[in-house]
Amino acid sequence: MGTAVEKIFSRKAGRTVHSGEIVTVEVDCYMMHDLNGPVALDYFDQFHEKVKSPERGLISLCHLSPAPTAGAADHHKRLRDFAKAAGMDLIDTGKGVCHPAVIESGKVFPGCVAVGTDSHSAHYGALNCFSTAMGASEIAVIMATDKTWCPQDHLHRIKRPAKGIRLCQRYRPGDPSASGRNRSSVHLS
Repeated sequence: MGTAVEKIFSRKAGRTVHSGEIVTVEVDCYMMHDLNGPVALDYFDQFHEKVKSPERGLISLCHLSPAPTAGAADHHKRLRDFAKAAGMDLIDTGKGVCHPAVIESGKVFPGCVAVGTDSHSAHYGALNCFSTAMGASEIAVIMATDKTWCPQDHLHRIKRPAKGIRLCQRYRPGDPSASGRNRSSVHLS
């Protein structure tokens, strides 16, 4: 067991986890924003009535802020009402961008599992935790169970040169080198 991700997943699973496994882990923090949040609530309403651990969740109204349309304003109202009823934290319009606000909330910490409905949610890993983006249906399941499944499929080990390294991952449709990194981990040593 060598990488941070393997250590985090092993601690969460209560056993040693290796690359290539699919594990079910408890999520410490999840975030949904105003673009995918309403869809997550649609899924959640289909199979559950109560958020299991509302203190782990955070709803952010920052992507459509201020609401540019009546539809967006309706989404904001629905998410505000849900946050209040469920007892979840809310970052309302004009109160900050979701990613810095999630980190500043204290819900993300070293060794935790943190997910969000935004592709940039993976940057929480800068705090030495496992973080990734997830879809609305996955967030709905997390709200109901506090758990998710995570494939530990690929591990890219990169030895840092003495002067440091800058990593940049680009997605180009049809490029197997980019799509081959989906659901993968990067370990810098």
